[in-house]
Amino acid sequence: MKNKILIYFPDTGGYNFTPPYELLFQSKALENSGFEIILADARIHEFNKLVDIHKEQLFLVIISTLIKYTSITISRQYPDGLNAAEYVKKDSDIPVLWTGLASSILTDRIIEKHFNDYILTGISDNKISIFVQCLQSNKSLEYVPSLVYKVDGKIHKNEDDKFFNSLKDYGNFKLAEIDLKPYIHNHTLDYIASTGCVNSCSFCSVPNIYCRHWNHNSIENITEHLRHIFDKYPEIKNIHFRDDNFLVNKSFIHELFQKLDATNLGFVWSAQTSVNILKKYTDEDLIKLRKYGCSNISIGVESGDEYILEKATKWKTTKTASIEQIKRLIKSGITVSVTSIISFPYNKGRDYGKTLKFLMKLKLLYPELSLYCTVLQPIPGTEVFKEIFGDDKDFSDELLSNNYWTSSFRKMKLKKFENFYFIFDRKDFYKSLPLDLGNELKMINIFFNPLIKLRLWLGCTQFLWEYELTKNKIKKIKEKHGIGSESILSEVGIRHLTSNYNYGFNRK
Repeated sequence: MKNKILIYFPDTGGYNFTPPYELLFQSKALENSGFEIILADARIHEFNKLVDIHKEQLFLVIISTLIKYTSITISRQYPDGLNAAEYVKKDSDIPVLWTGLASSILTDRIIEKHFNDYILTGISDNKISIFVQCLQSNKSLEYVPSLVYKVDGKIHKNEDDKFFNSLKDYGNFKLAEIDLKPYIHNHTLDYIASTGCVNSCSFCSVPNIYCRHWNHNSIENITEHLRHIFDKYPEIKNIHFRDDNFLVNKSFIHELFQKLDATNLGFVWSAQTSVNILKKYTDEDLIKLRKYGCSNISIGVESGDEYILEKATKWKTTKTASIEQIKRLIKSGITVSVTSIISFPYNKGRDYGKTLKFLMKLKLLYPELSLYCTVLQPIPGTEVFKEIFGDDKDFSDELLSNNYWTSSFRKMKLKKFENFYFIFDRKDFYKSLPLDLGNELKMINIFFNPLIKLRLWLGCTQFLWEYELTKNKIKKIKEKHGIGSESILSEVGIRHLTSNYNYGFNRK
């Protein structure tokens, strides 16, 4: 009897800690369908084995890709999803449906594969149950909004539905359906309380997917979820709100944390937002955020090139505004993380040098900053992608994970700053590490700190002799203490400089 639906979250390639909330939304949407729902996350489960075990009962397999973190979706989840779909069809006729970001931006590529049957584009959680009902009763699929499918080898694309807010109907998803323990990192769990963003940055796919809508889950649902998290997982000490732009609605933020405080759900938390949103918060508001438990805010300075800031962020921020907001956050007692995008293919790559020097300036001003810099990877469907490659959809899959105009030399230079200059610019960095590890790095830290400060002050990005002189020594110290390089996490930019990875010195 075909009474099971398997929803699969493809592999993120080690880049992502966030629980698969997409699966929980879709499980909630199908809770009254009469089917047993099997949730599978590639980071934890063996997909092929699950398919083999349940094959005779599977009515449908859903490949559910992330609806955010676009570079991960197209470079990691897309190929893994293809492999999963092909395995399903190896010796069965089980239908395969794709949802999420990959289905929206790589629609034609997915549907042309013989092992993929159906695609729901956009925010499609509310359409899944309609699709399943039609498939189950053998009714026509032409009235399923946003569905792409094949009939006798011909591709059909139904009209897109209006924007849908999944949090409104499915925000009370059941966290208990998944074990959260594998997603806890450094006593921290990623949680999503809102979706979308009001900004229109040209390099970001969020404006296309969410149509510049921003929606938050109800305070009741969030409270219930957090209560479950802290009751069942006492090892969790911090919540990171992994929303695209958590602070958009100031009244919601104040109401949420007042409610949490009233129900004795106080905790340490962090979130990300944009400079233009942060400007709406007064100094008094920031102090309140600190009292609510906010320990860290991540903001996107995006670029050190004024031309890129105007062209790509639509003047969402300026360098002066970024520095001012960093200063205000630190004054309020909130630590700051900085994100940026580097190496746009404009102005002969001028933004690479200007952005790197801007990051150097920020680290000189505020050594405690955590930096997260990513080499631009154009996402299909975004303004930047169309400007670079045009509207031609006949591009090779290699473009999905390869910034070909940024040389390996430039990428390696970023790694050198990542692994050395943006760590030991803090004169007492070694004190933040376990005592035995810190003692071995102490002399390197103390001796090179003044030289690094001078380099940052001069804005000199050439002749990185300090790094070359110490790299082997630091490598041996890491190996001695069982610390891997985790090169995959820094393949396209400065990624170790976050609390998750302890600046590249995180023990397993």
